[in-house]
Amino acid sequence: MTQKCLPLLRKNADVDDPSRIINIASIHGFDNPGMPAFAYAASKSGAIHLTRNLATELAKSNINVNAIAPGYFHTKMTAGMAQNEAIHNAAVAQIPRGRPGSPEDMAGTAIYLVSRASAWLDGHTIVLDGGNIA
Repeated sequence: MTQKCLPLLRKNADVDDPSRIINIASIHGFDNPGMPAFAYAASKSGAIHLTRNLATELAKSNINVNAIAPGYFHTKMTAGMAQNEAIHNAAVAQIPRGRPGSPEDMAGTAIYLVSRASAWLDGHTIVLDGGNIA
């Protein structure tokens, strides 16, 4: 996707308000998920490192590359957890904020990353997990 979008990203880039790429990783790119999800954790770790490498490469084109690493959100992937009360409660119990992430949490973080407020942020992964892996 990044390769295909580069011409447009470069065309609209500005030194004060760069173009933006947001990758989606996971908190499991930073820690052990505690379940046999080896390929998932490895791919999310790869997304985090891809973000850092692309940021370094594309900065000269005024393109910022950052990522969001969500924790427990209700998604298709976590539907089984959410439907099992014991598993859901165990997952939520590990989150200091005491709840799963919401669509507004994700949207707010993405809005920040595409706004002028984040123009100086490049190559970072924002962990969005309610304090779970803090």
